[in-house]
Amino acid sequence: MTGKRLLVFCLGVAAVSGGVAHADLVSNGGFETGDFSGWTVSGNGIAIDTVFPNTGCCDAVFTATSTDPNPGILSQSLTTMAGQSYVLDFAVLDEAGFSGDSFLVTFGGFMTTITGDNAAFPGNLPSGYTAESFTIPGADIGGTSTTLSFEGLSDPVSGIAWNLDDVSVTAATEVPEPSAAALLGTALGMCLGLVAPMRRRRR
Repeated sequence: MTGKRLLVFCLGVAAVSGGVAHADLVSNGGFETGDFSGWTVSGNGIAIDTVFPNTGCCDAVFTATSTDPNPGILSQSLTTMAGQSYVLDFAVLDEAGFSGDSFLVTFGGFMTTITGDNAAFPGNLPSGYTAESFTIPGADIGGTSTTLSFEGLSDPVSGIAWNLDDVSVTAATEVPEPSAAALLGTALGMCLGLVAPMRRRRR
């Protein structure tokens, strides 16, 4: 292998090794299994819907009202790293678009409420849903297992459902693990050590 080709090879190794994938931590975030595989459902009024999905075949629908003594909660325990920040994305639709409707989102120490008027049709997505994105600070993630949960409540008068689809959680910032970084440095050092003598010989 010539020095020029070896240098190109080394740069390719650096590019491949230095890239870090941001894996989605949520299982069945789009409910495309047609059920709640990967999720835990408790309480009343949560079901799979096939009428108003954001994408694909299905979404989760929340029909409990604010007067329900046992409103449904949809949750999933995610594998996390304490102190790591994460990005939570999902699509939500309040069919009534009523300000008295509420959608509670919690992830670790993070909590926010979306009112129905902020998730009303036509939203900001082609489906009519509203795309939501939150950066969860590392201070809200305290361990290796963190619960993500959703609770949608409708006003008893409106009595129309909330819809949730395409839930994902990814690490906000990631760096190669020390072992991977050390291996990358070693590989580059060996490559450059081979390139230099070859260039000197050509001179």
